[in-house]
Amino acid sequence: MRIIFAIFIASVLTASANQLEQEGKILYETRCAICHGVDAHGTGPLAHKSNPAANDLTSPKFQERLKKYPGVIVASVVLMPNGTLIPDTLKKNKITLPRKDWKASELRALNEYLVELIKKEQH
Repeated sequence: MRIIFAIFIASVLTASANQLEQEGKILYETRCAICHGVDAHGTGPLAHKSNPAANDLTSPKFQERLKKYPGVIVASVVLMPNGTLIPDTLKKNKITLPRKDWKASELRALNEYLVELIKKEQH
């Protein structure tokens, strides 16, 4: 009975992890890839239409920041350290994204997806 329960729990956790990653993928592709690119290399259509240009999230420099500050992805979304860079770039290029009131679960999903995407792109 314990083995069956353990298998059940493992499958639930895996399904949850996959669901979390899928939610993060949708958020990333609809809100971030326009600048950072689907592959996170900073190659999206608006990557070089902002100043500074979109970061390559797979670069060694960003990897170092991610190791030093594991929450840097979420902090960038929430705090927008470049002020109005994102909204201004979108507006200048006539792209409208609906305002987003982020939920903690969405930020967690985005972070999980992006961390996994970065790992895949490095190999």
